[in-house]
Amino acid sequence: MMAVLPATANMLSATATGAVPNMPAATIAAADFPVVFFPVMTGVMWAKPAVQRNVDQLRLDGHHVVDPQWGQRYDVGLGEFVKAPMPPAPPQFIEVVREFMPKSGPVVV
Repeated sequence: MMAVLPATANMLSATATGAVPNMPAATIAAADFPVVFFPVMTGVMWAKPAVQRNVDQLRLDGHHVVDPQWGQRYDVGLGEFVKAPMPPAPPQFIEVVREFMPKSGPVVV
């Protein structure tokens, strides 16, 4: 499985449209294993219809997109704390990754 963190709006768009402008996008396009996206962007970006269309397309294509949790984070551009989408805390990240990791069965020789 492949975890994409941070999954920027640009990465979501490239993957949803089949573009391969860089090595991570090419790897995702060639993947025959689960790909899990953890979006990280501003709240304004996350709410944009284009971003949500890309998320919907990724899910239709069989990828997994974890909805971001909202919390307080420091916005460097604004110079203040804002309520915004945040990456998952490490325990939640590990929980999701474990869910999508291939289950290994007994080795048959």
